[in-house]
Amino acid sequence: MQEPAFIKNVLELDELSDEANKLHRLFVNALQSWALETPLKRGLPVGLPASAIVANVALVELDRCIERQVVPLYYGRYVDDILLVMENGVGFRSTEDLWNWLFSRSKENLTWGPVTEKGGKVISFQPGYLKEGKGKSQIHFANSKNKVFLLAGESGKTLVDAIAHQIHERASEWRAMPRLPRSDAHVGTDLLAATQSDGEAADNLRKTDALTMRRAGFAIKLRDFEAYERDLHPDAWEKHRQAFFGAFTQHVMVLPQFLIWPFTCRVIKLARHVKTLQS
Repeated sequence: MQEPAFIKNVLELDELSDEANKLHRLFVNALQSWALETPLKRGLPVGLPASAIVANVALVELDRCIERQVVPLYYGRYVDDILLVMENGVGFRSTEDLWNWLFSRSKENLTWGPVTEKGGKVISFQPGYLKEGKGKSQIHFANSKNKVFLLAGESGKTLVDAIAHQIHERASEWRAMPRLPRSDAHVGTDLLAATQSDGEAADNLRKTDALTMRRAGFAIKLRDFEAYERDLHPDAWEKHRQAFFGAFTQHVMVLPQFLIWPFTCRVIKLARHVKTLQS
């Protein structure tokens, strides 16, 4: 990272200013000093945000090779975690066919690496700036972790659908995180549901027998409001808070629900905390 040729020719940056060059040198030296204190005497500190940047810079030629020479349908990379989607126009029949095709387009930057102690193959990434630099670094991708899927027909679609379903399930966890509604008018409707006599949700007025506060949904909303109390100033969610307490008072603080509702103590505790903060 301190080689002038790498900074200018690979990163395509003009000469650094004296101040930027000094900061850059101090940063690289700090990483090297840290590595010397480790048992392996090399590597990057795990958990340091800058480590991902260094790793990305080391693989910059791989990104360019894939995007310009392979031209895939999709290419995504987070440090060494890579996803490559291509159309099988060449007619690959095996994993080795695919790798050999990628090697031929990588300008010799990608090739088979040394055989491991267990007899397995690795993929070696060796651009000029790694082979010729002072450190002579090596980047190997363990082939046992590389997966190649040749998808076609209904079975291929099914696999993609299954992955999409898992992504949706994981994404739903993010959607469930506390997020203050734009309007306090929606707080009550989020807590209450129009229901029929059998407890099922009603989809029109004729079927509606009552407004019901569902325990499971209320538990999630109460958790969100407890998060608002911890993270927000009382004035920032005053109207939402009043709407929440209003819906709770009208539909829970009445007999017989009041005697059996399990969240009453938490709601009262929430109200007391807010009152204390306002005081």
